[in-house]
Amino acid sequence: MGAKSETGMRFLAAEEFAKFPFDPATIKYNPANSWEIDPTKQYPLCYQEFMTSMGDWDLYGNLGVAFENMGLIDEVEVKRICDKRQVKLD
Repeated sequence: MGAKSETGMRFLAAEEFAKFPFDPATIKYNPANSWEIDPTKQYPLCYQEFMTSMGDWDLYGNLGVAFENMGLIDEVEVKRICDKRQVKLD
């Protein structure tokens, strides 16, 4: 588990963060496109499953290519899925 700060906020240990399946320097991020991954942010490990090598959020991850991007989702949906999974684990 991560350490707690003086304000009581929990910080995630490095191994609890998702690793991008792309080089952030090569991605041209446009915040107007909700399906694009913000390469300047750190995401919880659960989010990694939905990241594509193209810098998009996809319900099927990199397998979404087989579905011609019909599984594109946004970060809000990824958070909802991960939160729902966490509730089941608790």
